[in-house]
Amino acid sequence: MTRKLGRERLSGATRSVTTRLHQTSSSSDGTVLNDPYGEVLAQMMMSSSSEDQQTMFNIVEVFVGAINAGNFDMAMACCSPDVQYVHMKYPKPFGREALERHLRLSLPQWAIENVMRSGQSVALQFCKEDGLRKHAFFHLDKDTGKIYEGWEWEEPTEKQGRDDLQLLSTASKVLDVMNGQGNDIKSEIKVYPSGLSVAEQYFAAFNRRDVEGVVDLFAKGCLYDDTVFDSPLMGTRQIQNHIQLCADTLPETFRFVVDEVVPSDNKVAVRWHVENNGQQLPFTRGCSFYTLVSDKIKEGVDIMEPPVFKTGGLDVFLQSVTSNLLLDPIRLVPTVLWGIYMFVVFFSNGILPGANALELEERTWKEVLDLSLNFFFVSPLLSLPFAPVVHPMLEGVFNLLLSWAALFAGFLSDDRRSKPNPLPMLPLVVGMQFLTSAFLLPYLATRTTETRQVTLSKEDLSFPLAESKLLGPFLGTVGAGSIAWAILARYDDFGGWAERLDSFGALLSIDRVGSSFMVDLVIFAIFQGWLVDDDLRRRGVAKNDQALLRTVAAFVPFFGLAIYMTLRPSFVEAKK
Repeated sequence: MTRKLGRERLSGATRSVTTRLHQTSSSSDGTVLNDPYGEVLAQMMMSSSSEDQQTMFNIVEVFVGAINAGNFDMAMACCSPDVQYVHMKYPKPFGREALERHLRLSLPQWAIENVMRSGQSVALQFCKEDGLRKHAFFHLDKDTGKIYEGWEWEEPTEKQGRDDLQLLSTASKVLDVMNGQGNDIKSEIKVYPSGLSVAEQYFAAFNRRDVEGVVDLFAKGCLYDDTVFDSPLMGTRQIQNHIQLCADTLPETFRFVVDEVVPSDNKVAVRWHVENNGQQLPFTRGCSFYTLVSDKIKEGVDIMEPPVFKTGGLDVFLQSVTSNLLLDPIRLVPTVLWGIYMFVVFFSNGILPGANALELEERTWKEVLDLSLNFFFVSPLLSLPFAPVVHPMLEGVFNLLLSWAALFAGFLSDDRRSKPNPLPMLPLVVGMQFLTSAFLLPYLATRTTETRQVTLSKEDLSFPLAESKLLGPFLGTVGAGSIAWAILARYDDFGGWAERLDSFGALLSIDRVGSSFMVDLVIFAIFQGWLVDDDLRRRGVAKNDQALLRTVAAFVPFFGLAIYMTLRPSFVEAKK
């Protein structure tokens, strides 16, 4: 069961933080501001009274408020440089850069329900806009007050509690076989001291398989939601049946081990994991929140780590792609075209000449190798002994296509720390040197758009070499040389213009590689201008300025893009 919670459920403190961070996220002209953590937080603290500022504006609520406001610079300023963040739907913890990338791509909106703090630990209950509940624990650095550790759980959409119990039982048997042990070996019950002992009593009683002892810790009319099951448990009778099912299913060697307890007034949050014979079981980390009445559990919610398959990255990718398609339906063009391209070029029979990629035709692979050896005509121009003789028009098309693909490196500022893309651009630009449109089209379909007028400086760039003014002239020269090579080179072997054109046509009629190159040239000509408007926006150029340069870049195949890379405005130096 999920509960729909709107933004009105934000705590007063978090709503105030979010509002203030919305106000500090951008200036009046839309330029993003990179507000220092100390300055903005100091302003917030000064506006609250000394007696309640720790409650209203602890660093975790500032972190959440910054995320809700889209001020990710501020959110990351709340984190230590060596922060480690464990999201249970991902296979590996996030470091600082990975966490920022995750937040910028997923664009979460968190409505906080409960905040609990004890010492340097903070526990949160909150939900996303879709109503799914989430739990999180944070550890704060005692010197800086910043977040240096975090754990996050999310309510599962598929309720597979009984299957999970069976999986844990099976895992226990497998581990016992691997360790040469039997289920008659019982591990020591681990109990950790805390200010509020009710939660620990609950886990200790279950570890003894004391079902009555567990039930005795619950108040009458209690509500308990183990989120891997279909519906919450209401009343002690349902809780007793549930605990008995778990006790009967799980081996006695299974122990719930409390990692951390965060008490706050009549609430307590617990972080835990499951062990078998003293060894932690994989995928068993969990988090529970309890509301207490007279030292009895009145309400409880468990969220557990998802087993085996960590789908967080895929979920964020699909969410980002779907959102971009809804906001910008023109992206359907490269999306659909990519599917058609992949089928026609690599898998079809009869649409393009030659054998498809699955047939692994020897002639095709030799042709690819020969063309690669003559990359940018270095081998034949130097008369290297291993330089193969290839049809000059095929060589020309091949090298024109590669120089065209390399020109897209000039758009690498489209993928940066403050604007990550679901598919990183640098690997795709490299991939375009091998599979051309198979890499270009997915990037155009999935990339994030520049959502506001934001002027970058050279210091914001991850790949400053891509801004070299030599990029356009160099690759433009290679492209022009490719055309000249196709027309003039290897006269003794392939004759004049008419003769080599006829032989090239005959080659294309039987050759999958050459015919796919021609398809790529058409696709590059159609899409070469798709990134130009956003590139100019990053350089501070207004929407209607530089009209001639935009037109040339979009509609003059290859050379228009080379001219654009040469004449476009440079990024400014960062202001001191």
